[in-house]
This record gives sequence, C-alpha cells and structure tokens, in this order.
Amino acid sequence: MDGSDGWKTLADTGRAIAFLDGISAWNRELRFGLKAPGVIALETERANRAADAFERALGAGEYSGPFDAAQLMLGAALDNASRRHKVWQWRPGRPRLAAFSDEINKRPSFATTLQPELEL
Repeated sequence: MDGSDGWKTLADTGRAIAFLDGISAWNRELRFGLKAPGVIALETERANRAADAFERALGAGEYSGPFDAAQLMLGAALDNASRRHKVWQWRPGRPRLAAFSDEINKRPSFATTLQPELEL
C-alpha cells in the first residue's frame, strides 16, 4: 500500500471497508430492534450493488495475485456477512465472489480467527 501499484491496493481496500461498513449498519438495525425501513432499504441496495461490483471485479482479475490488504478486507467482509448477517443471501448469482470467499476462508489466518455465528 505504498502507491507503487498506482494506489490500486489502497482503493480496493477502501471499497472493501465501505462494503463492511454498510453491512454493519444494516446488521445493527436488525439486531437491536431499530429496523428503520429507510436505513435497511438503503443498506440492502448498497450491499447488493457492492457485491455485484466485486463479482465483476473478480471476473476482471482484481483481488487476485499476492495476498494483500484488499483481499484480507474483502474476505473479512464476506465472512462477516456469512456468519453474522444471515438475512442477506449474497452468494446466489455471484459464483466468483462465493469462490473467493471459500478460498480465502481456507487460509490458516482466517480459519483460526473465525467469528462466531449469530442468529437473528
């Protein structure tokens, strides 16, 4: 993330962080009983747009190559969605994103630090 790649890693990391932030806001609404319809609708749409964009990016070869911060952040966001935000079925229609998540979850650093699953 020193800019030698034209700041690509930093930009990709930022997109993955924003993705996780949106999922977290949506999850808070659901978990704590606030259920603000506007927030839920906004974050649902935002998460779907982002997941579709990540699917396209993976198809274009992004988030590949040597393991970096962008891959780490995207993997963490997807694992969070899978384990702690079960109302959103993000895998259907996004085979590249699902495969990316499955692969990154096999890494020892991910496998030993999995979050507990939550039921809403």
